Amino acid sequence: MHANPRHTMRHLNGLTVRYSTLALAVLTALPHGAWAQAATGNETTLAQAPSAALAQAQTLPSPWAPGAQPLYPLANPAAALPGQQSAVLKATVNAVDYSVNTSAAHLVVEVARNGVPADGQTAVAVTLRVMGADGKPLAGTVYATLETTGGRILLNGAATDEAGPRGRDADRTTPGVQLEVRQGVARFNLLAPMTPQDVQLRVTVGAQEASGLVSFVPDMRDMVAAGLIEGVINLSGRGGLVESVRNHNTFEREIEHFSRVFNDGKTRLGARAAFFLKGVVKGEYLLTASYDSDKEVRSRLLSEIQPDEFYPVYGDASLKGDDTKSNSPLYVRLDKGKSYLLYGDFSTGDGFSQRGGAGAVASVQQRSLGAYNRSATGVRWHGEKDGAMGNVFAFRDTLRQVVEEFASQGSGPYGLRNNAALADSEKVEVLVRDRNAPSRILSVRPLARLADYSFEPFSGRIILNQFLGAFDADLNPVSLRVTYEVDQGGDAFWVMGADGQWRINETFEVGGSLVEDQNPLAAFRLASLNLSWRMAPQTLLVAEVARTTAEVNTNPFNTATQPGLLGKLGDVSGQAWRVELAHEGERTEARVFVGQSDTTFNNPAAPLNGGRVEALARGAYKLSDSTKL
Repeated sequence: MHANPRHTMRHLNGLTVRYSTLALAVLTALPHGAWAQAATGNETTLAQAPSAALAQAQTLPSPWAPGAQPLYPLANPAAALPGQQSAVLKATVNAVDYSVNTSAAHLVVEVARNGVPADGQTAVAVTLRVMGADGKPLAGTVYATLETTGGRILLNGAATDEAGPRGRDADRTTPGVQLEVRQGVARFNLLAPMTPQDVQLRVTVGAQEASGLVSFVPDMRDMVAAGLIEGVINLSGRGGLVESVRNHNTFEREIEHFSRVFNDGKTRLGARAAFFLKGVVKGEYLLTASYDSDKEVRSRLLSEIQPDEFYPVYGDASLKGDDTKSNSPLYVRLDKGKSYLLYGDFSTGDGFSQRGGAGAVASVQQRSLGAYNRSATGVRWHGEKDGAMGNVFAFRDTLRQVVEEFASQGSGPYGLRNNAALADSEKVEVLVRDRNAPSRILSVRPLARLADYSFEPFSGRIILNQFLGAFDADLNPVSLRVTYEVDQGGDAFWVMGADGQWRINETFEVGGSLVEDQNPLAAFRLASLNLSWRMAPQTLLVAEVARTTAEVNTNPFNTATQPGLLGKLGDVSGQAWRVELAHEGERTEARVFVGQSDTTFNNPAAPLNGGRVEALARGAYKLSDSTKL
């Protein structure tokens, strides 16, 4: 870090003096001891389990790690599960023969520890064991596919992680990281992400799959602080041969937000203050804060590092991130475990793990009709304790949400209706709809900025990095949904909301959400309630009801395109309900869905559109290792 404490610039008919004072980093050691239990070497085991087990954790003995703490097991890994061997089509891709995976009958994944600091570099050792039908380590070589929702994978012997240029993925054309498993054992490292979250790790070998979560919590580091204070005094004369220096004529960035001009433009004063600090306070809280009085605001939300805005070749393996994402000069966040209080940029649909509202079995969501997704700058609280989870948020701004959906146009471009979208506020998703019931969304796949698409907010054009087909393998239509924020101008208004889930016991769970958008041009209110009943360890029943009240068709900002709202004017209310059952057993699978919505139900984030009555029943039974009905 370098700064000149004083610059003096002389001109023929004026004098400009710039004083800068820089406070270098201050390191403070504070006692905290927060990792006395979280950083122990206790191992965690991910036993083979369908996704039906993704909510309950229980302790089972493991022959590989005595006293291990399994994440989400369904069976004792000491014995092979009956009827788990399935036929795998013979295929060779890039010299990898996947047909050898047919002999895999059982998987055990051992994770060295849980509750790891989210510092972007801590490695979590993971051991994968593949067993045959006899319950013994599988002889020979098979190939495992590794997938994660966060962090980075580092294979043994690799010079860089798989995101770097020297990864060791055995098949780069197949999604995920392909790891060679010899004699039934393989090891790799999961590197921590930069932000606290629950990372889902999934390992697949042939027809066998093991999946579970690894929690990365705030990095309870010692306090570090840096800041600066600088000022400018500009005294300009008149009458010389050369015109005096004016604003924006200098090469360096000028102070603008706190600057004043006096004496008929001959005198200009400016001042700037900025700081950043992060570290443990009171032994148990992690404080992250920043302030910049001259920060550019109303530029973008949830901003990411833009590679094309800096030197194009970095030449090293350094990590680049932003600890203080805020569209205002101030950012403050206070963490304790999985709970935090935040003032800055956030998305309302995100929880601690950035995957809010997820259900416990398969893809069943406990909060679906009551989902509310916005990107904003404001206050947010998130708490998790003793089976309860809650969120409260509030922000005051002039932003309005816009949701657009496009039929597949290949890689694009996809042109938005508004060319004044707030940069980095967009959420781009690939939707697959049922060809027999187009209003029913079968799957939603979010796309990552820069990695999957590029967005130019001034022209409102989105270009995908890969071709997007018009139909999936079952001829279901594929579309692109874009949700973004637009500054409508006028007076600022409040948007407030809260949601929560409470696990009453091992069988029942209740939850709900409330949202109030006081936009004077497009008022909106949403309320929902859900109840979950775990009928069996592998069976979950969810019931949900939601109600919306919205102002429509009174001005260009609240024009409704939904068929049931075309003839409506003013405040309209509508309700929707659904009942969903999911079961995933060793041999049986079942899914039942029944839902109905009024024509005036108006929640663009809900998968069930207004004016629909839908029912679905689907099941499967495994007759043998090679036959499913």
